[in-house]
Amino acid sequence: MNDNTLSKFGGTCAILQAVSFIVVVITFSSVPAEQRQITGMYTNPGAFLESFAKNPTLLTVVWWVEALSVLLGIAAVPAISESVRSTNEGWVRWTSTLAIIGLALWALDDLRFLALSPGRAAAYVQGDAAIRAALTVPGALVHFGINK
Repeated sequence: MNDNTLSKFGGTCAILQAVSFIVVVITFSSVPAEQRQITGMYTNPGAFLESFAKNPTLLTVVWWVEALSVLLGIAAVPAISESVRSTNEGWVRWTSTLAIIGLALWALDDLRFLALSPGRAAAYVQGDAAIRAALTVPGALVHFGINK
């Protein structure tokens, strides 16, 4: 008898991942403009930090849902791999490993940004010129998941 529980679980995770990415897109479109500018490599990191300090809710939801989504993607990889494994087992194993590593790094980056951004934003708003300069140096706010 063929056990298809992995396929069912992976398929469910893939569907939930797609739904969560839709939530990310819809929520991100409601994020204040100063916080959306991060797609432009933080053209004004000071404005981002000030805006995030005032209203972090929507962008925080985006990062949490995005992190959950990529974790669902990790769960879907084995099921997807199993469905095509017979084609070329070596390549499927290799690409599955790369997918899991990439998705895990993406989730960690979202969680890292979730952990660091509130403190950075508060320090920027309350800090003097030196602290503000340190928090806005080029690359200080680079976020792997969004900055492409």
